[in-house]
Amino acid sequence: MSADFDSYYEAQRGIDARWQVVPAWTRASILNVARMPWFSSDRTIREYAQEIWNVPVRGTLPRASQEPGAQRGAIR
Repeated sequence: MSADFDSYYEAQRGIDARWQVVPAWTRASILNVARMPWFSSDRTIREYAQEIWNVPVRGTLPRASQEPGAQRGAIR
C-alpha cells in the first residue's frame, strides 16, 4: 500500500463527517473558494511558456486578466 494511505484515509473520514453537517460543509466550501489564489489559465500558460518551456510569448493579456481580483464582466 501507499506510504501516505493512512493520512489520506483520515482526511477522507473528516470530509465524510463534515459532509453530514450541512452548515459546516457550506462554511468550509465557501472558505475554500474565498481563500483560493487568483487564477487565470491564460496567465498560467504564459508563465509556463516563459519560465519552464523558455519559448517566446507574443501578444498581451486583456487588461482585466492581468489584475488580481479583477471581476469578469465588470463595468469600467
